[in-house]
Amino acid sequence: MWRVKRFFRNIVRIIKWIPRLWNNEDWEYNYALYLLKFKLGDIANYIEKNGHLENGEHVISRIRTAIRFMDKVYGDDDYLSEYHKQVEALYGKRIMVNNPVPDNPHLTTIEFKFVKNYSDEELVAIKKHMVLLSNESIKKQKRAHKLLWEFIEHNIENWWD
Repeated sequence: MWRVKRFFRNIVRIIKWIPRLWNNEDWEYNYALYLLKFKLGDIANYIEKNGHLENGEHVISRIRTAIRFMDKVYGDDDYLSEYHKQVEALYGKRIMVNNPVPDNPHLTTIEFKFVKNYSDEELVAIKKHMVLLSNESIKKQKRAHKLLWEFIEHNIENWWD
């Protein structure tokens, strides 16, 4: 009887994974992170519904914290995008301009231009400030990345039932 239950449970699991695997790519680490987050969510849901651990709530909380942390470090609202928001708040909206490469009609270079007209001197000062803001965002991103993986390393061996 348990083999029949396990067979159908595995079929359901395969069906659940098909969309994630279908949209998966092999050329960027974000796809691996997406699969890891999905699997961690499955583990948290399983422990929540079927868990036998005394400290199950704590384990679930740690897993979901790791998932939220992964979203913060690698998601659309990461520290690097925070830099762009800071620049826009300080200096106004920017637009992205695609400039064609003269020798190759298939390539373009991307340039960001402020909507507001700044003088050349102002643009030099803004660029220096933007470099400082960018460097600070990069430091925050690296620190958050390191903390995330330290958190996972510290906790992952307890994420089971």
